[in-house]
Amino acid sequence: MSMNAAPLILSLDAGGSNFVFSALKEAIPVVSPVRREVDTRDLHQCLEDIVAGFSHMGELCEEKPRAISFAFPGPANYSEGVVGPLANIPACASPVAIGAFLEERFQLPVYINNDGDLFAYGEGRAGFLPELNARLAQSGEHRRLRNLVGLTLGTGLGCGVYLNGTLLQGDNDAAAEIWGSADPTGSGLPVEEIISIRGLRRLFAAEAGLQEDEAPAPVEIYRLLDGDDIAGKQAAAAAFRTFYSTLTEVIRSCITLFDGVVILGGGIAGSAQRFLPAVVASLNEETLLPDGRHVHRVESRV
Repeated sequence: MSMNAAPLILSLDAGGSNFVFSALKEAIPVVSPVRREVDTRDLHQCLEDIVAGFSHMGELCEEKPRAISFAFPGPANYSEGVVGPLANIPACASPVAIGAFLEERFQLPVYINNDGDLFAYGEGRAGFLPELNARLAQSGEHRRLRNLVGLTLGTGLGCGVYLNGTLLQGDNDAAAEIWGSADPTGSGLPVEEIISIRGLRRLFAAEAGLQEDEAPAPVEIYRLLDGDDIAGKQAAAAAFRTFYSTLTEVIRSCITLFDGVVILGGGIAGSAQRFLPAVVASLNEETLLPDGRHVHRVESRV
């Protein structure tokens, strides 16, 4: 293979509930991604399942891969290839040198980073941000946007920050770990326990009088909003209302701290048409100060 040819990269998006393996050239899949079940509770089996997934993707390709790219949920020492402890993957309850492990097994360089960080980096470098700037240019607007915050709403709450062409990583590879912020409703829980699949199911169960393990998946809760089951519709509406009012405060904090575009990803973001107008209206609301003045809580208009 010519050294100037685009390298083949094996990739894994390791979510708390889904492991999706891909093979890409210049960010374009060369074969269809494969979703595999991985044992996320036993470390040895988890690692072997990951090896099997990468091996299978390599067998599907006609050339030898040049590197492995890895997206993992949660804090880690990514520069050293060490992940954990991860709340969403019990097998990694303690730090695991998964980078060195995979490099030894495949004899390839391995690059690992946080899934929320990589979501923001991709949207900032080659996704929403350049598309938005292109639309600004076409409209004759001279201003260009340089900053983006990515929030992923899924198994957990992921966050990444793209600032002036670079990814904000922090001194400990833990920048933008917003999941542990306090829930603004006063529950005492981290916001991830509200803004996540399990959080939405928990909210619905409380409203519907169900046990948490009896609550349907978010997509089914979403469908209840348009269904004929009055009780189910009311419970779903109340659950989503708490979910997105909490999300609004997280977005408000992101805009206040980083003054950039906020983009949503992850499975639950598919219900955005239901909540974005209310979120935007709330972000633009004024608040009343003790001296009687009204001020915007967010400096920028949304």
